[in-house]
Amino acid sequence: MSQEQFTRKLLQIKDQNINNFKVLDESRDALRIYADLSYTLSVCPRCGKHEVVKKGSVAALSGFT
Repeated sequence: MSQEQFTRKLLQIKDQNINNFKVLDESRDALRIYADLSYTLSVCPRCGKHEVVKKGSVAALSGFT
């Protein structure tokens, strides 16, 4: 089993668009895991942010009418 497969299984990542895992042990308290998303994020036409919204919805929006 490769390190990428092991990391996917450990973190329960099922999305195959997440690739190139890098694990860094920068401190005593935590490991940092970096990865690449294989597609480009689109920009929100209203706010201009580059965000991934889980399951395509936001629980609460404030300031929008």
